[in-house]
Amino acid sequence: MEIKKYLPLTYKVLKLIIILYLILVIMAYLQFNPWYQIITIVASITYIILFYMSIRVWIMGHTKAKYYLIAMTIYISTIVVMSLMINGILENNYITRFAFLYGSFMEIILFTLLLANRFYEVKNEKIRIQNRLIEIKEKNEKFLEYEIENRTKEIKNLLRDKELLLKEVYHRVKNNFQMVIGMISIQANKENNKVYKKSFQELICRIKSMSAVHQSLYNSKALSCIKSKEYIPKIIQDVKHVFNRDNMEIIEMVDSIDLKMEYAISLGVIVNEVLTNAIKHNFNLEKKLIIYIKLKKVNEQINLLIKDNGKGFDTEHKLIQTGLGLKLLEQFIKKIPNSHFEFHSTSEGTEFSLFFTT
Repeated sequence: MEIKKYLPLTYKVLKLIIILYLILVIMAYLQFNPWYQIITIVASITYIILFYMSIRVWIMGHTKAKYYLIAMTIYISTIVVMSLMINGILENNYITRFAFLYGSFMEIILFTLLLANRFYEVKNEKIRIQNRLIEIKEKNEKFLEYEIENRTKEIKNLLRDKELLLKEVYHRVKNNFQMVIGMISIQANKENNKVYKKSFQELICRIKSMSAVHQSLYNSKALSCIKSKEYIPKIIQDVKHVFNRDNMEIIEMVDSIDLKMEYAISLGVIVNEVLTNAIKHNFNLEKKLIIYIKLKKVNEQINLLIKDNGKGFDTEHKLIQTGLGLKLLEQFIKKIPNSHFEFHSTSEGTEFSLFFTT
């Protein structure tokens, strides 16, 4: 009947009565007199409290307390009938003699029904709570899905805006490079001095090698990586176009490697410088100039090899110490982490090797 909820004070009194019953059981076991009279008085008080309690709880809104009240009324009524029969007030017959048993039986049936009903209530309450928890879980999952979807849309929009901005930056940088190249080309065409004109051409190649990075990034879907298969051949073609030599063949073997932007710029300048030096120092070669350019990736290491069949030169004196090309080469090699290079030149040609890890 949820006494603890409706009548907390009465609930405490009932707990004390239970303790008293335990004491009476011990007294009965020890044959302490007059335990029978005491237990009769305590039982009478208990029935009165329970009767009062069921009425109060029913009045306070617990509708199922009326069934408990009916059971108690039947039981107490049968006790009264039996007492009246014992005192000679009522006739001793079959009904009055077994009235107490009938009342006890009916009380047991009602209490059993009440307990069964309470069991099903608890079970239904448990099911209701479980359904409520499932409902809350589903709502939370839907809310999370909604939030994730919204955040994903926001991130996609931010990424799209970032890509557009980066593409715009790459496009503007490329255009600026083209403007600089155009201005240098105009100056080179006006120049009559062949040495100066040659220097202008080399400078245009260097700028084009850096411009090619931004052109590749602008045309690429990946804004942080450049495909070597597209980027390196573009630099080679630009150098060939500038020097425009007929008796020359460039054999390229370039693997498809995703290069980071900072690596690609340095690698582009390195390829441009080595290739330019190979053509420039073998420009008057009588035989056909053949240049091999090989870019391969083995595990995590990238190997660049540029080799020609030219006449060679003194790398220690002419280029490393005084040449601008090789000074630039060394500076851009240092920009690539975990890198080292080798330069060998003989009468049968020159070979440049670069090794670095991604």
